[in-house]
Amino acid sequence: MGLAEREFGDRAVAPHAFLPYLLDDGVPEERTLAVEFGKKLLALCTRLVVYGSRVSAGMQGEIAMAEQLGIPIYYRTETGGVRDAM
Repeated sequence: MGLAEREFGDRAVAPHAFLPYLLDDGVPEERTLAVEFGKKLLALCTRLVVYGSRVSAGMQGEIAMAEQLGIPIYYRTETGGVRDAM
């Protein structure tokens, strides 16, 4: 989150950083709540920044949603590499 805030100058939000402390991914109802919260939060965002090379199924869904909403997507590698927004 700090990297994104420094690079883009905006407040970064990453529900994956804190929701595991609040909700149990192993409980279907709580997982559903977390996914829905993430989608609602993404709809308020001005960009999506993907850090690292591993993209989980959940992240693929968020990337697809950002594309549908016309939200720019930026990819950043572990080594600081940059790919253009899609």
